[in-house]
Amino acid sequence: MSKELKEAGNQLTEFQKTKEPNYLQAAVEAMEDVDLSALAKALGPIEARRQAAKVWLDVLTAIDRSLDPNFNPDDVPERGVIPPPSNGAQFPPGADPKAIKDPAARAEYEAALRENRRKAEQYRLQTKLRRLDPHASTDVENFLTRYYTASTADQEELDGILSEAKLSLPRKQKLKALFEKESPQTLNRGTNRKCC
Repeated sequence: MSKELKEAGNQLTEFQKTKEPNYLQAAVEAMEDVDLSALAKALGPIEARRQAAKVWLDVLTAIDRSLDPNFNPDDVPERGVIPPPSNGAQFPPGADPKAIKDPAARAEYEAALRENRRKAEQYRLQTKLRRLDPHASTDVENFLTRYYTASTADQEELDGILSEAKLSLPRKQKLKALFEKESPQTLNRGTNRKCC
């Protein structure tokens, strides 16, 4: 396995642990740096493309599993949470909870701060995923149409990889459609393309 494939795998693992989208971005960048020709010399062309395809599909799986279908980009987090009034005093947004003497008001404010922090993290994740998804999807589609053909052997290998991947059904269908006879990608390339 190449250094870039290992790096992409490590970045994906970190993303799964932390949900920090920069790890997912780093995985995509590592995959874009994979030198499949060099990997093919070490592993053989079929194994090289199979390993790279699996990691690319792992990237898309991470995106699919993390995208929230109910995400509303217009529901932005608060810039500053306003504390509840306490003993007739109104503290400004961002006030230190310790400044609020009333324990009930302080607890309410701390809960609101935690919820807003959670909402901000989720908003950031969902926004970054929606920016990364089209880029990663195009990279994967380009990889598959470059290194796989519509031949029976290639499609059997790709079917096996796709069946192991935990992609969303629409994503799997879209990737399979790349190789349908009417597909522009299939018509615009040679039918005997070799890997690497």
